Amino acid sequence: MKPMVSVIMSVYNSEAYLKAAVESILNQTYRDFEFLIVNDCSSDSSLEILHSYRDQRIRIIDNPENLGLAKSLNKAVKQAGGKYIARMDSDDISLPNRFEKQVAYLESHPDTGLVYGDLIRFHSHELANEMDSNDYQADYIRSILLFYNVVNHPCVMMKREIFDSYSYNPDFSVTEDVKLWTEISAQYLMERLPDNLLLYRVHEKQVSTAKRDLQRRQELVRVTPWLKALLGRVSEEELALHGRIAGRETPVTSEQALSWLHRLRDGNEKEGLFPTKAFRQVLLRMYVTTAAYNHYPLFQKLKGCMSFGFFEVVRFGLRVCRNLLADDWYWRRAKRQIKKWRISYE
Repeated sequence: MKPMVSVIMSVYNSEAYLKAAVESILNQTYRDFEFLIVNDCSSDSSLEILHSYRDQRIRIIDNPENLGLAKSLNKAVKQAGGKYIARMDSDDISLPNRFEKQVAYLESHPDTGLVYGDLIRFHSHELANEMDSNDYQADYIRSILLFYNVVNHPCVMMKREIFDSYSYNPDFSVTEDVKLWTEISAQYLMERLPDNLLLYRVHEKQVSTAKRDLQRRQELVRVTPWLKALLGRVSEEELALHGRIAGRETPVTSEQALSWLHRLRDGNEKEGLFPTKAFRQVLLRMYVTTAAYNHYPLFQKLKGCMSFGFFEVVRFGLRVCRNLLADDWYWRRAKRQIKKWRISYE
């Protein structure tokens, strides 16, 4: 009998954190899953650690050569028998009720193709008050992907059927997840659960830390088709400006930011690529963020914000206030959960 969930994880020289990651999956309150672990030619003791487990739900796939993350995940998906695919990274820790919450949501929301949750970041054996709590809904998630990723890949659960038409693209070696979300976002709803689902380990060997420049280049390649669909031709200078706004980099003048974001707004209202209301909120958010990073004068900030519409500004302000309150509440609840479950994250 096929399991409900297939958990896929790729391992490459992860001996320092592997046991905590594996055991966080085996100790889930939801039990109907298989655990497909790809050993991507590790040269440390990772494979020995994996073979030390006698749990029948674990299936080890040993690559004869190093394939990289995207190809390893695609290989695991091909052998997966579950209705849903759950992602896991070999240096993170899933909270005990993660699968229980995600399966329940997907079963009760058949139109949703992918669901994820909030992360609790930690490093140096200490929890960090850096919650990824937000109120992103499906339309907002699709819209904000034009600028940056908000889908927490390590705690994603998605329908297996997605991979009948799509796969992780190995050409996007450090943004293979965001490339996939971009491709499926027009066909599948992606939803965020307002729950802490995973402890996300921050360390110097992470792809997001070690290959940030490559990540930025691949992000621009990813969004270029969307930009061309909105605007037609896009120059190298315009693409670079978009990258600076998306990456919260300087310098970007108020005139440059407003001109570019207004063009995107007008292009979307003509082409209908993104949901109008959510896209306007995203553009306003990007202007506020750019203004903050570039230290625009207060008058300039207010004038720029009002150019997106009075009611948009009011809604954005309410969203910010709600998120500030949510962050504090999520953090206090997270600390209670860690204490309750006696999770060791060293």
